[in-house]
Amino acid sequence: MLYVVNHTEQKLDLPKDRKEIKVGKFGNGGINNLNPYLSELTGLYDIWKNTKDKIVGLEHYRRRFNISEEEAKEILKNYDIILVEDYITPECLLDSLKYQFRNDLEDFMKWYKIVENTLPIKEYMKSNVFNPKLMFITKRETLNDYCEWLFNWLLPITKEFIKHTHKDNRLLGYIVERLLTYYCKEKGLKIYKCSYTGASWKFLKNVLLCR
Repeated sequence: MLYVVNHTEQKLDLPKDRKEIKVGKFGNGGINNLNPYLSELTGLYDIWKNTKDKIVGLEHYRRRFNISEEEAKEILKNYDIILVEDYITPECLLDSLKYQFRNDLEDFMKWYKIVENTLPIKEYMKSNVFNPKLMFITKRETLNDYCEWLFNWLLPITKEFIKHTHKDNRLLGYIVERLLTYYCKEKGLKIYKCSYTGASWKFLKNVLLCR
């Protein structure tokens, strides 16, 4: 099943191979109280803990892959995971990850100081290529391994990070978005890169009116 995370009150009109999962003030997942900081990751946690689908996808109310679940199943016979196509930062600089977070650099470095002994990402931080949007389709085994890896380090530091940052923001969610590519490379996963479609302006206008 391909799950579409939605933090709005509006019910999504989805094809049969997609299922809506509510987060934020309309959700009730196990870590839903952290949605203001972790964004769609609270939906991912809910999917991990409360579903048993053999093929699992994570999409957003504004963006969906340009493939069906059946097409994804065929692709995953030869690949380990489906991600969004590469995003290459135009500023090909050293410490590119820090550059991407230059507007929140103080908080980013607080996060890095907390995890630097847990996550060996020093070299990865220089990369200017990643697969954005925190969207993927993969097999249950890979989902379970990814979520074990992710939430084992993320949840223990979240409260500490929130306490030491100067404002409420979604920086942790944005960081994890970029670390999905890191995880896939560290695990040696064979990646299929897929295009995606954003929501229409009409839908976005309705969503904004609901917020």
